[in-house]
Amino acid sequence: MPASGRDLMISLDVSGSMERKDYGLDGTPVRRIDAVKEVADRFLAGRRGDRVGLVAFSEEPYLAALPTFDIGLLRETLAGLQIGMLGRSTAIGDGLGLALKQLEKSPGPTRVVLLLSDGTSTAGKVSALAAAELANRLGIKVHTVALAAAAGSADTREFVDIAALAQIAAATGGEHFASAPPPTSRTCPPPSTGWEPSRAQGAVVSLREGLWIWPAGAALVVLLASLLLPGLRWAR
Repeated sequence: MPASGRDLMISLDVSGSMERKDYGLDGTPVRRIDAVKEVADRFLAGRRGDRVGLVAFSEEPYLAALPTFDIGLLRETLAGLQIGMLGRSTAIGDGLGLALKQLEKSPGPTRVVLLLSDGTSTAGKVSALAAAELANRLGIKVHTVALAAAAGSADTREFVDIAALAQIAAATGGEHFASAPPPTSRTCPPPSTGWEPSRAQGAVVSLREGLWIWPAGAALVVLLASLLLPGLRWAR
C-alpha cells in the first residue's frame, strides 16, 4: 500500500502545570491538557499515510504508542493520557530523547518530532539542548510548541521556557510556535510546514479473495451425481 514516507512522533508534556485552567474550548474554561488533546486529536484526524507514534513525559518519559498507521488507536491512546501519571516535574530532554529513539532506525525518508510543552526542563537525565543536538545529527526535524499563559491572566507566573523550545527547533531546522489561549490550528503545524511527505513503500497488506465456492460447487455436483446415478440405473 502507498504511504507518505513520513514518520512522526508526538512528544506531549503531561506535567503538573498542564492542569492550569486558563485555556478554553467553545467558550468553556478547560485545562491546558484538555485543550491540547483536542487540537492534537484534530491534527491526528488529518493524517493520511503517516506513521505516527506518541510519547508522554513529565518527570520521566513514557512510550504511549509505537509508530503506527492505525491513527484511530492512536487517538484513543491520546485521550487516555492523564496529568500526574509520570510525576509532576518536566523532563523535556528525556521526552524528546525517547521520541528520537523511536525514529532513529525508521526507514522513512522524512522523520519529524512534534514537541508540545508548557514548562521549563526541571528533571531528567538528558538536557533539552543535548537531545536537540542528537536530533540534528540524526537528521530529524523537531517542531516545538510553547503553551503560554493568556495575556492579562490573573496568574502572571509563566513557566514555559519559550527561548529553550525555540532553540530546540532552530538546532534541528524545525519551526517554533508560541501558543496562547485559546488554542488554534497553528498550535499543531500543518503538514505543509517544512515537512512535505515523499512517496514511499508502505505496509504490506494481504488481500484475500474467496475461491471456495468453485471446489464446493464441484463437490456438490459429484455428491448429487453419486446419489442420482444409482436411482437411474435401477429405473432402467
